[in-house]
Amino acid sequence: MNILFIGAFGTDYLKQQLGSNLQSLYNSSEFLIKGFKKIKDINFKTITSPDITSYPIGPLYVKSYDDKKEDIKIVSSLNISLVKQLWTIIAMVADAKRIIRKNEGITTVIIPYMVFRHVFASRLLKILFNKRVKICTIIPDIFFPKKNNLHNTFIYCVNKWTEKMARKSDCFVLYTEAMADFLKIKSKPYIIMEGVIDPEILDHGKINFTNYTHKKIITYSGSLNIKYGIIRLLDAVRLIEDSTIELHLLGQGDAEDIIYEYIGKDNRIKFLGMLSKEKTYIEQMNSTMLINPRNQNDGEFTKYSFPSKNIEYLLTGKPTILTKLPGMPEDYYPYFIDAKDGSPEALAEAINKVLEMSEEERIIFGKNARCFILDNKNCYLQSKRIYELIKSIDIVDQ
Repeated sequence: MNILFIGAFGTDYLKQQLGSNLQSLYNSSEFLIKGFKKIKDINFKTITSPDITSYPIGPLYVKSYDDKKEDIKIVSSLNISLVKQLWTIIAMVADAKRIIRKNEGITTVIIPYMVFRHVFASRLLKILFNKRVKICTIIPDIFFPKKNNLHNTFIYCVNKWTEKMARKSDCFVLYTEAMADFLKIKSKPYIIMEGVIDPEILDHGKINFTNYTHKKIITYSGSLNIKYGIIRLLDAVRLIEDSTIELHLLGQGDAEDIIYEYIGKDNRIKFLGMLSKEKTYIEQMNSTMLINPRNQNDGEFTKYSFPSKNIEYLLTGKPTILTKLPGMPEDYYPYFIDAKDGSPEALAEAINKVLEMSEEERIIFGKNARCFILDNKNCYLQSKRIYELIKSIDIVDQ
């Protein structure tokens, strides 16, 4: 079986070259690649057109590079806003053509998100090679841009066109069941994959953890946007009487000014800003509990996404407070503290519930959640499931 994975992630080489100008929106691509490389009997190739901060903040031009250490081809990019979209489509298709022509038989192209440049590039490959190419589209999110100005109206139209093209894929990997109804692809082969993790990501030999168990730390890491319930979380902390707790907020977003206002009223709230992945893991592991205040009333998008932070939180083995979002399967329910409707009162009640646990109870509860994620959402299992999906459509067409 021939598989060509086209992503937008940065390699170690690019991280050294570009530093903070390199953006990484989805770790899942790197995790899945790690899983695919362990599967026997597949000819696996990877192309990446990394997300890089546009010029003049980022570099004007990124050269193509064959990263032999990671066995990944980095495509070139003229890094000027809209120009780079067209440029990278052409570059991706050119590199993909060379790989597909060398392959014998069918090549399945996997694109790991439903964004225009990847979907359009995959459609071009399908047109160029017809039955020699199949497309597997992974859809972690569905976007709902507003049409409140000319720019957003343009983005809305592009998204709708992208969705229309993506529906023509041969198979899909979705993050929630509701996505299949929204995209009208119930008749197509698909699997549900809420997320994926690298089981070695929290290797204590690679990350130096320090244990601060004498503190009662509640941690939220991610987008600090009002629409994700950050204000409800701040209000919840104000309802808790325990003076020894601390709320640590990691990330950035449109709620930052409001966060500073709350800090002025309550010195238990700490804003740590945007941290590196390693420092984020350390903060999570040094926490008493982790929390995600998002609830189903935050918007229609909660039906069509599964927050990656939920899986990331559960992996740490720390008690995690969540709400039951529409896209969450019931098999997750035993492994987190339910914040019910996600109101400030419900969040405060859930926080107090964790504080009332003994240290042993917290350890056992967190360990069970970690084992659930390791057993069911690891990159080796999830990559194998995608492999089996691709194999099933090959069999049907034979």
